[in-house]
Amino acid sequence: PLSITLSEIHYFKHPSGKASLYLAPEPAEPIVALQADLEKRYPEFEQQHRYEKGFVPHLIVGQTRTHTAAHRIAQELQEEWKPLEIQIDSVALVGRGHTGPMRVLHELPLGNAAN
Repeated sequence: PLSITLSEIHYFKHPSGKASLYLAPEPAEPIVALQADLEKRYPEFEQQHRYEKGFVPHLIVGQTRTHTAAHRIAQELQEEWKPLEIQIDSVALVGRGHTGPMRVLHELPLGNAAN
């Protein structure tokens, strides 16, 4: 299992004008390494290469209609946010078709989580 801290709130801008708010894990390196290993094992999930920054570790917590709203909300939430330490014992590979919400396609235990 992985131990991470969620202490910063950021957002992704979408071409549609919307934005997704997310919590950034610290340290990010184990998540980046895990994603790279998963991509090697499941090459059909290689879509992260199409983004300029590649894979950005994140936990989506909401969506806004505008980038401006995301910026404001992220700042407001960050002022009150208390870092959250969590243990990750499994990873869910998610996806969707051309429309609709994300859904879990596979769930993989980490380390001894299967025992």
